[in-house]
Amino acid sequence: MRTMAIVRRVFKQMLRDKRTLALMFLAPLLIMTLMYFLFQNNTTQLASLGVHHVDQSVVNVIDTKNVTIHHYDSSQARKMIKQHDLDGYLTQKNGQLTITYSNSNPTNTSLIKASLQSGLVKLKMKTLVTVTKKQRAALESQQAALKKLTAAQTQATVTRQLLRNYKSNSSKPQPRRLVRLSQLKQPVIRLSLIIFMVVVIQRSLKAFCQPFSVSLSSSLCS
Repeated sequence: MRTMAIVRRVFKQMLRDKRTLALMFLAPLLIMTLMYFLFQNNTTQLASLGVHHVDQSVVNVIDTKNVTIHHYDSSQARKMIKQHDLDGYLTQKNGQLTITYSNSNPTNTSLIKASLQSGLVKLKMKTLVTVTKKQRAALESQQAALKKLTAAQTQATVTRQLLRNYKSNSSKPQPRRLVRLSQLKQPVIRLSLIIFMVVVIQRSLKAFCQPFSVSLSSSLCS
């Protein structure tokens, strides 16, 4: 009960105090409004940049959200800055970039510097990616050529080995091949059979007559 009574008393005092109410509600609204206009001016502020004989690749990478680019034909930076109320003037000679700032507005100068630096970084990254792709393509072509050369060398080695084996086999004496009887002509077959039968008959007669000759000689001796 005491706590609720204290809370009620504090709220009554706050409602009666107009200064406290103003600080609680009006001060935050005023601060938020000021912050809104402050950041809105920074985001919508544009810096004007003049260029003369600059590569289109460099111009394309410059961020145009905060920088407006104007092309001019004169190389006199200070004169063009004064005549056209420019925040900066960019020229290119022999591949070297030169920028001149008016320094009348530090915010615009910083915007031009940031946009130009980020653009040059992007350009370097693109160039690096392009060079890397070219090197990769060249490396792949070299690898393909190396594979072809290795395959050709392997084929040549196999061919040499086959030739060596063929030469070594041709230098060795070839074994005689047996000739089948079916490959001979019929008269030769018949003649060989007759000779074979004659030899067999002679040997059988000798074997048959040998015991008789031995017995006859023994009878004569007795």
